[in-house]
Amino acid sequence: MKKVIAAVGCLFAVAAFSSAGLGAGEQADPGKLLVQTHCVKCHTLKRVKGKIGHADAKKWEELVTEMVGKGAQLTPDEQAAVVKFLAAQTSPAALD
Repeated sequence: MKKVIAAVGCLFAVAAFSSAGLGAGEQADPGKLLVQTHCVKCHTLKRVKGKIGHADAKKWEELVTEMVGKGAQLTPDEQAAVVKFLAAQTSPAALD
């Protein structure tokens, strides 16, 4: 029961965090939300931002796969969303 309550709390936190700064009807990119909630468990956003614009999709895929191998909890679909989001960014401001 405690795990269910904790999971629900996390979902509300993610929902509140993800809707901040969005206009009416606008939805945040799922890859961005995953980066902001999963990658920061081990890294600062500054570290992730430092690679934006310097890594292509292949490099991001290698990095994400490596992080999953080290314990990052991402499904294959979530991994693909993270790679797609990060590879499409040209500015670190995309994670602000």
